[in-house]
Amino acid sequence: MTSYYDAFLPNETERYVLRIIALKEVLSNPRKYGFKFEEKDLYSLEKTKIIKVDTAITNIAKFAKQFDLNYKELKLLNPWLRQNKLNNKSRKVYEIKIPIK
Repeated sequence: MTSYYDAFLPNETERYVLRIIALKEVLSNPRKYGFKFEEKDLYSLEKTKIIKVDTAITNIAKFAKQFDLNYKELKLLNPWLRQNKLNNKSRKVYEIKIPIK
């Protein structure tokens, strides 16, 4: 497949793809399309630090409490954590974002 048109997407999906492309274009060149964003209009990213973990985490909520966070705060910064645990039999080093308070 070398083209969007080769993908043979359902009608609903086709419409979303084109809308996303249009939105990206507008956000990439806002002045060209009559938009002027000021600093107060933009989202500011929370300052974070990285905690490296090379072991399993049996309970993400308890892990979050160690850093004075709740489960939701930790998940917002680390959406890749999909379960309430982190299996790590291979001892891979994971980087978990923690807000700097």
